[in-house]
Amino acid sequence: MLDRHDSAAPGVVEISLVAALTIIALVVRVWNLGEVPYGTHGDELVLAEDAQRLLDGTRLDTWVWAKAMIYVGWMALMLRIGETDIATIRLASATLGTAIIPVGYLLVRSLFPFRVAILSAAMLVVSLWFVLQSRIAFPMVSAILFAMLAMYLSILAVRHRRWWLAALAGIVLGLGLYTYKLFLIYFVGFWGASILALLINPELRRQKYVWIILGVSVLTSLRLLTHYITDFDSVVLGNLRDEYGRGSALSPEGWLEIPGLALHAILLVNNPVSGGSIDAAPRVPIVPLIPAVFFWLGLAVTVILMKQRRYQLLLVGWLIGMLPILVVPGSEGRRYLFGIFFVLVIVSIGLNAILSLLIETVRGELSSRTNQGIARRVGYGAASVLATIFISLFSLSSFLDFNYWRNSGELRWFFSQDSIHAFEFIQTLGDESDIRYYSARVPFDSRERRLIAPVAVGLDGGNHHGGDGTIWSGGALRGSTVFVFIDEYLPLAAELEAAWPGVQKVAEHIRDGETVYLAYLIPYPDIGDTSATRPP
Repeated sequence: MLDRHDSAAPGVVEISLVAALTIIALVVRVWNLGEVPYGTHGDELVLAEDAQRLLDGTRLDTWVWAKAMIYVGWMALMLRIGETDIATIRLASATLGTAIIPVGYLLVRSLFPFRVAILSAAMLVVSLWFVLQSRIAFPMVSAILFAMLAMYLSILAVRHRRWWLAALAGIVLGLGLYTYKLFLIYFVGFWGASILALLINPELRRQKYVWIILGVSVLTSLRLLTHYITDFDSVVLGNLRDEYGRGSALSPEGWLEIPGLALHAILLVNNPVSGGSIDAAPRVPIVPLIPAVFFWLGLAVTVILMKQRRYQLLLVGWLIGMLPILVVPGSEGRRYLFGIFFVLVIVSIGLNAILSLLIETVRGELSSRTNQGIARRVGYGAASVLATIFISLFSLSSFLDFNYWRNSGELRWFFSQDSIHAFEFIQTLGDESDIRYYSARVPFDSRERRLIAPVAVGLDGGNHHGGDGTIWSGGALRGSTVFVFIDEYLPLAAELEAAWPGVQKVAEHIRDGETVYLAYLIPYPDIGDTSATRPP
């Protein structure tokens, strides 16, 4: 049976603190949600299209089920009750990312004392990695939420020997497979750890509750498990081989690399996570320098107390969370999010050890001069001040890293910020003018345009997307026309001004001293020489 550390029901203060942290987390995640990060990521738009197709009654294919069906369904609900804009799309992540706070607290509290759980929850609220993934319409947070909830319910089921809790844990674990394709590695890790525990522990083997969890999880996820098993080479191995160059990850050759990769996973506490261009994650350590000190202390405490089941479970959870590194080292930082959660728990254990030492020291010093009640309150007060200072510094560090991330050039590139500025201008034109759109990155008939400027009518002029890269790529003008130049096509503005002397520049966006886009209006009939409305 799992170790019991405190079976008392949570009090009013405990519930109030968790509720306050949850509210703060929601504010942090929804603040200016449509503007920070500015622009849209390709994954956000793909998932938004799937959600809209779901609302339209379109049958979604197995690919959507395998990648993020539950997340897409949740986003569809957000779109049904809100406007179709980037803030509503991202609200799917913001709400699920907020729910991680109380669920994470419950998971830690089921194993460790109050202080460890509340410190972990406080860091979850402001952790750069959790804030980022909760502000982008991407399904990673849904996978983490289901993984946490499945582990929490499994602990309760085994501890209290309740078959219905075991069945519920199995359902949540199985449903997790439909949250995000990365959940497959968590699912396999959960199964592997459970089977190993059953083989080692005869007492656990005789209990039916673990078998119920595993059996129900298979039944719940049968649709996707069948898909993965019957098409394992293309769905799993092909993805590793083609997208990440890691076809050998599941072979004996890949297993030989595990010790080195495991050390790399541990050292990510001190060394910058590679991030990966796909999510434009900042290249910073999982925790700043000072919290890293508490991590190593917490890890030492965990190793020393390894005979206790709760510390064993902590290390198993951390291992499952870091499995993506063992399979795909150097991939996007968001893939390590579940492991980062357990890193924060270990940091809390280290900090709690210092706080406990401080409390006992203060009580020992004051016990001879005052009564035990006052000495205890002073000790707890000193520990609270130290914990508040720690969380404040952790929050400040996360804010500075977040601010760096939101202003990075990489973010600007991968979130199509320049194109979104142009589409927002095009949206103001309505359907009164045709658009000649020139961009090296995003075509006119793109998801960005359909989301931001759905009524605009026009065509691509850049040779990247079908035009010939000249101001005449669309042929003769058929009516009032707006030319929009972005990226490498900005020099075409000089050619246009030469063709139409006195042409009206109707929009220009400059960011950090750099021109983002230029827009010119050619009325119809045009100003000056009407022959210039057709190619020479």
